[in-house]
Amino acid sequence: MSDARFEVRPEIFYRDPQAALAWLDRVFGLATELLVTDAGGRFVFARVSGGVGIAAEAPDRRRSAMSLGGANSQIVTVTFGEGLDAHYAQARSAGAGIEQELREEFFGPFYTATDLEGHLWTFRQTAAGFRPPPEGWTVRFPNQETQPA
Repeated sequence: MSDARFEVRPEIFYRDPQAALAWLDRVFGLATELLVTDAGGRFVFARVSGGVGIAAEAPDRRRSAMSLGGANSQIVTVTFGEGLDAHYAQARSAGAGIEQELREEFFGPFYTATDLEGHLWTFRQTAAGFRPPPEGWTVRFPNQETQPA
């Protein structure tokens, strides 16, 4: 399977997915690309810019971070080629909860914010050129290493 090419697309559960779609567009600039409703016009599923799925909570195991007291088990990461400073300013002024301020790291600039229901989102910009990691850190690419025969 190491040679297979595929995409991984997260799906995030919201108590109020319609409100989430409006908020994600207004604050993070993630426009609704797909909206599925049932015969009665009720929300079923949506997809926003970048392929992130938006779904409603369900009585089984699908819960919003809001329903879990703000607990998260993942972070959605969105990578920009440019424009991160402007995105950060827009998100901050529009009411995103800033968890980690915009800062520079060896992998490039990034910031982390929460949405209206407490889900974590990291927005980063691709670094220009390679920068060494902090002292004591090791960065490897195991899928590019030579495997023993």
